Amino acid sequence: MSKFKASPLFGYILVAVPFTLYIIYFFASIWPKYKGCSVLSRKCRDERELSWIVIFAIGILVAMVLMWALWKVRNEPDPLRIAEEIRTITCILFCVILIWQFVNFLDPGDIQS
Repeated sequence: MSKFKASPLFGYILVAVPFTLYIIYFFASIWPKYKGCSVLSRKCRDERELSWIVIFAIGILVAMVLMWALWKVRNEPDPLRIAEEIRTITCILFCVILIWQFVNFLDPGDIQS
C-alpha cells in the first residue's frame, strides 16, 4: 500500500478529482447561458439554485478527497508536514462552506437587492 501512496498515480488522483469537479461546475454554470439564461441573473432562479447546489457538492467532494488522502498517509512518515497542510486546507474549506451557507440562509433569494 505504501507503494501506491508514493506512486505518481496517488498524486494524479489528488489533482484530477478537484479539476474534474471544476470542469463539471464550469459546464453546469455556463451551459444555461447558451439557453438564453444566466446562472447569476435574477430571472433564472432554478438554474441559479442548481449552480449553488453544484458548488456545495463540489466543496463536499473535494473535502472527501482530502480526507481520503489524509487517511492514506496517516501512518507514513511526513518530514515535509504535508498531512498538516491537507488538514489546514480541509478546515478552511469547511469554514468557507459554513460561512457561505450562513450568508445564504440570511438572504437566500437576493431580497436585499
